[in-house]
Amino acid sequence: MQTDFLFRYFNAEKYESLLFVVVGIAAIAVSWLLHRRACRLRGMIGPLLAVAAIQIVVGGNVYLRTDAQAADLQRTLSSAPARYQLEESRRMATVMRNFEIYKFIEVALLGVGLALVT
Repeated sequence: MQTDFLFRYFNAEKYESLLFVVVGIAAIAVSWLLHRRACRLRGMIGPLLAVAAIQIVVGGNVYLRTDAQAADLQRTLSSAPARYQLEESRRMATVMRNFEIYKFIEVALLGVGLALVT
């Protein structure tokens, strides 16, 4: 049961990370379109590219490490459940803290982009 949950969680995390990469690529495409048009939204190009970089780097890193990480955690869960719980709790606390940081940066970049537009 726990192994099945672990597999489903990391499978979802892997596909969510692909969504991050796709959103980053879409942001680059929008930036390119804004660059080609003479409109006042061109001020958002810099912040939009910064968000795209964050999305692609974070999403790509998560995608590339997920399979190995899930396999390691599965082995730990089977051999030492208490150690698994401790390590995974620490890791998730770090993940949640990092997502708060990413959210703050992206909201700040959105504000900068809106300020540059006006």
